[in-house]
Amino acid sequence: MLNILSTLSSMLATAKNWGYSSGEIAIRKLVLPERNVHVPPHFTRSQVESILSLANELWRAFFIVLALTGLRAGEALGLQWPDIDFHHKCIHVRRSAWYGKAQSTKSKASAAPVTLPDALASVLRPYHSIWTANPEGWLFATRNNRPPSSNNVVEYRLWPILDALDIPRCGLHAFRHSVASFIVDAGYSPEVAKQQLRHTDARTTLNYIHLRGGITEQAMADVSNSLKLDAVGREQGKGSQYIQ
Repeated sequence: MLNILSTLSSMLATAKNWGYSSGEIAIRKLVLPERNVHVPPHFTRSQVESILSLANELWRAFFIVLALTGLRAGEALGLQWPDIDFHHKCIHVRRSAWYGKAQSTKSKASAAPVTLPDALASVLRPYHSIWTANPEGWLFATRNNRPPSSNNVVEYRLWPILDALDIPRCGLHAFRHSVASFIVDAGYSPEVAKQQLRHTDARTTLNYIHLRGGITEQAMADVSNSLKLDAVGREQGKGSQYIQ
């Protein structure tokens, strides 16, 4: 909602600069609805593995790109082979694809390169050998030599797999949420997830993190095991007069 208000505010400010009569949005005066308990779609590790096992070679490679980078769907669909830097182990995010047309990335921060894990490089190298060439060098392209629409990928490639696995239907953004969760679940701080997802605000990243069940129990078990609880018994004689 705040993103929509920001866009509307920008439109009104531009209209005012063009000489039109327009007011400004006083966000502080607006009353937003109470925060709901909606949890954005995301996949567990086993679900990601199951999705990959049912995808054909082309879309398996695409889903692996999403699962090992956290790229937005448009960024992944907008990749060209020169963007894949095997030597420096990174992927250059130079554009996004929207309904088959290239456009700029969401923000300046979004254009930052992301790490190319060895596991992903091991997938992309053989994929290049079976890849159908196209003039622009798109990694993923239709028969018209254009990037596929993300909506079509979801409807015709992802949903049939989710239906077969009895996983609720969702969009490709679920992979991005999953990557943030996997990073934190692996013991890294949310700041690492923020850098990987190229968010400008850490609060945005926190909304992407969905920890696996039982991790808090394990964390508190580690904490309790690290505390010398019996130290209280050994020191009880000292200063016991202060405990009444």
